[in-house]
Amino acid sequence: MKKLVLILLSVLMVFSLASCKKRIEPTPTNNGTLVVSDQKSRFTIEIPDTWIQLVETGDIVLHVTAPEQDKAFTTQVTVSIQAADDNLYSTEKEEFQTAYRLTIPDVEITEFKTTTMAGEKAIYLVAEYNTSNHDYIMRQYIFNSGANCFYISMTSAAEFDAQYQEDFNTILESFKVS
Repeated sequence: MKKLVLILLSVLMVFSLASCKKRIEPTPTNNGTLVVSDQKSRFTIEIPDTWIQLVETGDIVLHVTAPEQDKAFTTQVTVSIQAADDNLYSTEKEEFQTAYRLTIPDVEITEFKTTTMAGEKAIYLVAEYNTSNHDYIMRQYIFNSGANCFYISMTSAAEFDAQYQEDFNTILESFKVS
């Protein structure tokens, strides 16, 4: 049950934007990126300088969006943090599926595997769903590091997923836990 609650919390963090917090100020680089450093959560990440950083919301400590694509939906990358989950790596795909369906009834996890992220063992999943007659794809890495459990997600309208996959990979490669 604890796993189901933690999974549900991760879904709510990604798909809802609640109480606003302050924005993390990025530092420009010479290579077309911005470095975002969160000293409290002890991570740094680089984002393309054309992406827009939004205010923090709830457990989401970083929320950035791709340049405007259309008025319906913009590709977004979020970094969320919770307390480390001792049971994370024993959580099965079906448990994630059940938790995600509590907020998005037709969501389907189409890929689920164990990998690495920032030098840590991680879960990688791809979830596909339809909302308001639009198809969406969410790619998410979930991993424990120290006392934190990090959730790094990219959500796109399906037609923009491939277009921003390279940006997401570059963002992921830059993620460092200090």
